Amino acid sequence: MTQLVVQAERRDELPPTRISPAQLPHPQSPTLSELRAALEFYQLARAITKSACEDVHMVYPEDRTNDRVDEIRPMHGEPALVTEKPARMPEEPARMPEWQARVDQAVYRVLTLGAALAGAYQEPMFKAGEHPDPDINTLRKRAADHRHSESWGKKLAFLMQFAVCDLAAPLDAQEAIFGPVGDWLLENILSDRESREAMAERFERGCGRAEYCVSQDPGNCPVTLLADGSDSHSDAHFVLLELMRMLWVVEYTRGSFDHRPPSDARADENTHGPLKSVIAVLPGAFRGDEIMLSFPVPRAWTGEEEDLHDVTSVANYFDVIFKDSGRPNYIEDDSWGAPVPPLHLKFFEYFLQRHLQLCFDHGVFRQGELRECTASLWAFASSIAIFSHDDVEERSPHYNYESLLDADFLDGSELVVKHPPDFEPAYEADLESMYEQQGW
Repeated sequence: MTQLVVQAERRDELPPTRISPAQLPHPQSPTLSELRAALEFYQLARAITKSACEDVHMVYPEDRTNDRVDEIRPMHGEPALVTEKPARMPEEPARMPEWQARVDQAVYRVLTLGAALAGAYQEPMFKAGEHPDPDINTLRKRAADHRHSESWGKKLAFLMQFAVCDLAAPLDAQEAIFGPVGDWLLENILSDRESREAMAERFERGCGRAEYCVSQDPGNCPVTLLADGSDSHSDAHFVLLELMRMLWVVEYTRGSFDHRPPSDARADENTHGPLKSVIAVLPGAFRGDEIMLSFPVPRAWTGEEEDLHDVTSVANYFDVIFKDSGRPNYIEDDSWGAPVPPLHLKFFEYFLQRHLQLCFDHGVFRQGELRECTASLWAFASSIAIFSHDDVEERSPHYNYESLLDADFLDGSELVVKHPPDFEPAYEADLESMYEQQGW
């Protein structure tokens, strides 16, 4: 699917806007380009894995030398950690293939999701280019050039016609965009009968990822049943777990990789030796990008570089839409309050509501001082516990009084509540000042 998007972009055409991976042909013999795409997927999954291991002061098996590690890349700008302790991997060596397979599967689904939705996120820009109003035409330039222009209100009204730009888009409008790929994803997850049976066994025994659920008072677990008719509570937890593993990949890869528009020189650079880059469509950008695979993964990417990229996808406008649209963007509570889910995660909002009757909890997108000690998306993406084995002796799940960073394994229910929630978001016009006051 990635090639469909990249080829359309090179022709300055709109990729398919309503497509499901299930609609694509599946030839018995893969072509050379398909084999190369599989190799690129493999390399990207390894790059993500190695980078994530380094971020949590662990080591990937291929980097392990004489059972010791001399220097591990730090988190949060701290000095490099030099140690003489034995190198620790996320799991025991014999079980690392299981762990890696979970990451690989989540990366594959995320890349498929990004490519399947690229057309829907590029459509506003193509429609703007075809619009008879010259002010609307200019939306295909950098977002920073528009927010303070006299015609910004008109441009904003144009963008709000598209459900991917609307923080409060009704479910039926989202269904038209996300429905096909959401149905494919649900079917893809539930086709893994072996993993479903393993989850069901945990619920029968009340252990592993079922432990947190069964330890609560009856009815307190936010996860109930799949909205599609399954009567299995363990199936609902399994689907949520796989969805949240995808969420981890989306959030971890945002800003973690140096990237650029696909270049003609890329083929020559990758001719000899290991791949130096891959082409992928990641949710968040929703366009074809050439992603650098140097190790350790460079952290030089900035939002300014994003602005300089051709405005192919409407994702370039998400920050200003979030602040200026007048749609509910903030949830007030007894502590600090928090923003609603960002626009690049709208598919996840849709899937949670449509298939699991869930939504993100009100503090998930909190930043600043409270993000480390609460069930925040930042803490979730700063840990790799969503992929950890849950059948290792003495490991325990997350409990409400703990930080997500302290859990031995997570199951995704830590970030969600039943839909509809008991909180009501409102519009906050001056989010920037609020962020400054609260240290965000």
